[in-house]
Amino acid sequence: MRQSFVMISACALSACATREPQSPASLPDAAQARSLAADSPGSLGAQPSPLPQAEVATVALEAAPASRGLFSFTSGSSASSTPASQLPGEATAEQGEMIDIEARYAIQCDAVTACAAKFRELVPKYGGRITVDEGTAGKETEVTFEVRVPAEKFEPFASGIVGLGAMSARDVRRRDVSKEYHDSELLLRERRATRDRFEELLKEAKDVPQTLQVEQQLERLRTEIDRIEGDMRWLKDRVAEATVRVKFSPSATSEDAVFAPTATLYPTLRSTMMFDLRSETQRIGYVGGGFSVQFKPFARAVTLDFDMARAALADKPTSSDWAYSFLAGLDLYSDLLGGGRRKFLNPYLGFRLGYAITEGNGDFAFGGVLGLDIVKTKAILFDISARVLGMVGNDQGPHVQVGPMAQFSVAF
Repeated sequence: MRQSFVMISACALSACATREPQSPASLPDAAQARSLAADSPGSLGAQPSPLPQAEVATVALEAAPASRGLFSFTSGSSASSTPASQLPGEATAEQGEMIDIEARYAIQCDAVTACAAKFRELVPKYGGRITVDEGTAGKETEVTFEVRVPAEKFEPFASGIVGLGAMSARDVRRRDVSKEYHDSELLLRERRATRDRFEELLKEAKDVPQTLQVEQQLERLRTEIDRIEGDMRWLKDRVAEATVRVKFSPSATSEDAVFAPTATLYPTLRSTMMFDLRSETQRIGYVGGGFSVQFKPFARAVTLDFDMARAALADKPTSSDWAYSFLAGLDLYSDLLGGGRRKFLNPYLGFRLGYAITEGNGDFAFGGVLGLDIVKTKAILFDISARVLGMVGNDQGPHVQVGPMAQFSVAF
C-alpha cells in the first residue's frame, strides 16, 4: 500500500518538472522533488504517522497540470479528460466578449407620480424586473428604481427611459469581464483535477494519518471550488442582465416640486408663550414674541433668536414682569421622515444655546426645539414648534422654561 503512494508521488513529481510552479516560495524545484521521492521509502518504514510521502504527494498534486499527461488515470477515474493539446480557455473562446453593463439615469418630470407609473409599465415590456422601488413619504416627489433587464435589450430600454422626461444626468459603464471569467474557468479546471487526484489517493489510503492528510487537502480544495463557482455564476448573471438605476425628480415647473428657498437669509417673526417652572408651587406664564434671522447653508437652518415676553398667566413674578432670551441654534430635518422635501408637514428637530433673563436674573440657557413645517414654498415658510430650555446660573437656583411657538419666515 505504501509503495503505491510512493509510485504516485514519483509520477506526479515527474509531471511537475515540466511546469513552472505556482508559488516559488512554497513548491520545491525538480531536483528537490526527486530527492524527496527518493528518500520516501526509508521514511515509510521509520515513521508510520504522519507520513512525509503524503506531503510530497500534496506538493506534486498542487503543481500538476490539468491536462492528461504522465499523471493520468484509467477510464474509470473521475479526473479531467481534457486532451493535452487543448488549452483550458479554448472551450469558451467562442463566447466572445462578456460585458457587464451598469447604468444610472436622473430624469426630471412635470409629474413625478405619472412618470413613475409609466416606468413601472415599461420595465416588463423589455423582459426586465424591478429590484428596488423607493419613493418619498406621502406624495411622491422623488422616486428611485433599480431594475435588471436582459443585456441585449438594454439599448431600446434606455431609449424608452429618455422618453419619459428631461434627462439631467446619465452614466453608462461597460466592463469587459471576459478575462476574469476565463481565468476563473482555468483555475476551476485545475482545482477540480487536483481534487479528483486526491480522491483517488483517498481510495488507496488505509493508514489513518494518510487519510487525515488527504481529507484535509480535499476539504480545502472543495471550499475553493465552491468559491470559484460562485464567482463565475455572479459574473454570468451580471453579463446576462444589465443593472439600471433611475431617479425621477420634479422639474422646475412641476406641481410636485418642493423648493427649499434659494436665498441665504430668512427674516422670521414669531409669537411665543413661555411657562417658567421654578418649583412645584411657582409657575409663571409669559406671552410675547420674537425675531429670528435664519441662515440655510446646510440642514434646515442655522438660527439666531431674540424673544421678549411679559408675565400674564399663572403666578406673578416677585420682581420684573419681563423675560428675555438670546439664543443660537441649529435645526435639522430627518431623511427618514421626508428630509424636508414636501410642501406640507415636514418635521424637524433643533438645538438651542444662549443667555436668558427672568425676574431680573441672568441664566445660562440650553435646550431643544421640536417643530413641524406647516407650509413650505419657494418664498415663505410657516411652522409651529415647542421649545424646552434648562436655565442655570443665578442665586434662585435652576429652573425650566417650556412653551409653544408659531413662526412665519420670508425668503430675503
